[in-house]
Amino acid sequence: MILAQSEMVVEKFLIRGERVYIFLKPMINHDQLGNFLLTTKMIQTNNPSDLTAERLGPKLDINLDKFKNISCLCATIKKEAEPVESFFLYKMCNNTLFKVPFIGEARKKLYFYNEQMVNDSQVMWDEGRFIDLETRAYAFYQLSKYFSTPRYVPVFASVAFSYQAIDMISIEKANSAYNLLINNYKYINELSLGKNVRENRHHLDFSMLCAKWHLELYLNKHEELITTLRHIFKKSLFFDTTSMKRISAVNVIKSLMFYGYILYYLNLKKHSVTVLKSCLTIYKSSINNFSTNSDIVHFKESEISQRDTAIALAFYAYINSDKTELHDSLKFHFWVSGIGELLSKYETYFLRSRDGLTNMLNQLHIFRDKLQSQNIDPCILSTISADFDFLF
Repeated sequence: MILAQSEMVVEKFLIRGERVYIFLKPMINHDQLGNFLLTTKMIQTNNPSDLTAERLGPKLDINLDKFKNISCLCATIKKEAEPVESFFLYKMCNNTLFKVPFIGEARKKLYFYNEQMVNDSQVMWDEGRFIDLETRAYAFYQLSKYFSTPRYVPVFASVAFSYQAIDMISIEKANSAYNLLINNYKYINELSLGKNVRENRHHLDFSMLCAKWHLELYLNKHEELITTLRHIFKKSLFFDTTSMKRISAVNVIKSLMFYGYILYYLNLKKHSVTVLKSCLTIYKSSINNFSTNSDIVHFKESEISQRDTAIALAFYAYINSDKTELHDSLKFHFWVSGIGELLSKYETYFLRSRDGLTNMLNQLHIFRDKLQSQNIDPCILSTISADFDFLF
C-alpha cells in the first residue's frame, strides 16, 4: 500500500563519497521500492507514459540501506558533465507520478546557476549551508568547479571547500581543493573592491592565500608553503584598510604567526621577530578603522586578531629576550607553564581547522622537525634572506 503524498516526506539527505542517502518519514519497505523514482532533474509531468529520457534526466538506481543504523534510501550519484542542483523523489500511485516533498534542511540545494539564486539561498553565509560537513563540502566543490560568473562565487567557494577538505581528513579532496584554489586564484584581479567580504578583492586574496598554505601543510608541500607565506608577508607590508575589509586581519595575522614560527625554527630569529612585530602593526591598522557605525559582527570577530596578536607578541618577547624560558608574567597571563606550552597553544591559534585540527598538528610537527634539521631547499633559504635584505 503506497501512502498518500501528504503522509510521506524527505526529512534530509546526506552525501557520502559518490553516494546519496535519503531519509524518508515514514520509511518504506522492499516491496514498495519499485514504486519510487529518484532523479537529479525535476519532472514536469504526472503521467509516467510521458517520461522520455530527455524529460526524465539522470535517473538514479535506488535501494534500501542503513546509515548509522537508520533505515534510508541509497543511490550512487552518476558523474555528469553538469553539476547536481538537487535530488527529486517521486512515487507511483494509481498510474500517477507524485513528487515526494522535501522538508527542512532537505530543501537546500547543492548548486546554484546564477548570482540571484546564490544570494537567495544564503549559502555564502552559515545560515544557508548544510549542517553535515561532507554534504556541505560537495556543494562548495560544485560551486568551485562549475560556477562561472560573477567570479567571487567560485573564488569564495574554493576557500570554503579547502577548509572542509582538511576537516574531512581526505587527501583526495584536499588535492582537489588545492587544484581548484589555484585555478580560481587567477580570477582574483577580476574582483571588485566591494563592501561585502564575500566579494572584496583584497579580502579574498588573503583568504585564498591563507587557505592555500593550510592545504600545503596538509599535503606536505613544504617549499610551496614557505613561498606562499613569503608572498603574504610581502603583501601585508601594504595592508590598507581603506580598500580592504577590516576582518581581513584575521587571515593576515594567522599567516604572519606561522611565518614567524617557521623562521624561528629555521634559526632565523632576527627575521622571525620582524615578522611577529608586524602582527601588531596589522592589528592596529585594522582596529583603528572601526567606529560606532561599523559592522558590529566584524568588530566582535576582531577579538580573534587581538588574541592572536597577543600570543605572537609573547613569542616575540621570548625570542627577543634571548632567555631560555618565558617571563613569569607571561606564564601567568597566558595560563602556561613555559615556552613549550605557549608554543603548543600558539600552534592551535594560527591553524584554521576544527575536525581536522589533530591531524593538522601532526603534519605541523613533521614540518617543524624538517625545519629544525635544516632539511629545506637551500634556494628557499637564500630567497628568504634576500627578501629581508631587500625590504629592510
